[in-house]
Amino acid sequence: MFNQTLIFGTMYMSNQYHVELVRLWLNMVKSKYPDAFWILIDSRSNIDLFNQLQISRVAAERRIDQLNICHTFHDNIGHLSGMHPRNKDGWGRAFCYGVEFGIRNGFENIVHIESDVLTRIDINKVISNLDRTGKGVACPKVNLPGVQGWIIETGLMIMKTSFVKRIDLIGKYDWKNSQVPDAEKGIDNPEQRLTKIIGDRCWGLDVPGGRDEGLLLGDCGTDIRKAYDRIKTYGYLTHAAIEHMQIFANL
Repeated sequence: MFNQTLIFGTMYMSNQYHVELVRLWLNMVKSKYPDAFWILIDSRSNIDLFNQLQISRVAAERRIDQLNICHTFHDNIGHLSGMHPRNKDGWGRAFCYGVEFGIRNGFENIVHIESDVLTRIDINKVISNLDRTGKGVACPKVNLPGVQGWIIETGLMIMKTSFVKRIDLIGKYDWKNSQVPDAEKGIDNPEQRLTKIIGDRCWGLDVPGGRDEGLLLGDCGTDIRKAYDRIKTYGYLTHAAIEHMQIFANL
C-alpha cells in the first residue's frame, strides 16, 4: 500500500534545533515507512542550515514531479501568527502544495507529517480503516485554549486522495486569501478552518502524545528514565526538547 502513498513534510528551519528535527524526520520516514514516497516542502530555510541535511532540492515554483527530494519555495511569505511582517499563510501554501502534488501524481493516499513531528502510527492500518469506514481523513484530536471541542492536528493528517479532490480541499482552504486569526472578528486559525472544511468526514484518532511545549514532559527535567517511561506510551510527539524527540525516535 505504501507504493500508493505520498508522505510530505512542511518545513522551515531557522536554527540548529530545526535541523536536528528534520534529520529525525528523514530517518523516521526511511526506517518506519521504507516503501513510501516522500517529499519535503521548504519555505526558504536558511541555506547554511539546509546544506547540513545533505539532500537535494528543486524549485517548488517549477512544479517538478520529483520524489524523495526537497521542494523549496524561492521566498518565505511568513505565517499567520501576527508577528511576521508579511503575515501571509506560508504553512498553508506548503500544505496545499503537498496535497496538490499527491493529486497530480496519482497517489491514492496523501499523508502530511510536519517536519517537527515524529510518529509511530501504523499508517497502513489507518488507511485500511479509512477505506472500511468511508471516512476521508484521519488525524489525532487536539484541544486548543478558548476553542470549543476538539480540532484537527494539522501536523499529522492521513488523507484519501479521492476525498480531498471531491471536496476541493485546496480550493476551500484558499491559502492566498488567509487572514491572521482573530476570534473577535470570527477569523479562524488554520486548524479550525480545516476542521470545518472536513467536518464529520474526519476520523479523530485517539493517539497518546501530542504537542509538548513543556506541558507533557516539563516535569521530567533531566530525569531521562522518567521521560522515557512516558514517551514510550506516545503515538506521536512534537514541539518537544531535542533530547525527548531523540528518545521517541529511538523507540
